[in-house]
Amino acid sequence: MNKEKVLFLLSEEYTALSQLERCTEALLEAPTDDFDDLLKERGSYLNRAVSAESHLKKLRAADEELCNVLSGNAMLSSLAPDMKEIFEASLRVKATLCRIGHLDTPVLTRMENERADALNHIEEINRSSGSIAGSYGAAVRTAMTNQALSSNGMTV
Repeated sequence: MNKEKVLFLLSEEYTALSQLERCTEALLEAPTDDFDDLLKERGSYLNRAVSAESHLKKLRAADEELCNVLSGNAMLSSLAPDMKEIFEASLRVKATLCRIGHLDTPVLTRMENERADALNHIEEINRSSGSIAGSYGAAVRTAMTNQALSSNGMTV
């Protein structure tokens, strides 16, 4: 096992997840116009975290002790100092993932509420523009009727 490589990958995953967490928190307060940029940025950080995790899975598959340490199944008191460092770095990653998981529900709720508000606004615009168009159509029909009557020598 290459301790430095494992710690580097854990650090990469932690950094990417920390930035993903920041983007997720921003989605709770950001104007809706910023959603697209934040979601793209969030996706980029997620891809980086997934990449680091996939490399860790390959290393984990080749080393049972590393597998136990990274999965949290090792006893901290019985670990060698280098494995304790890996265990603690792994816990930081897991804690960040947990915080992100707790943020997902409020973010989804906010996005659903924003979507519903936008749909209501669109329906409202359609209703009002429909009534404006309807009023215009009625005025045109009335004008046409008055014109037709006048051309036949009739008055209203």
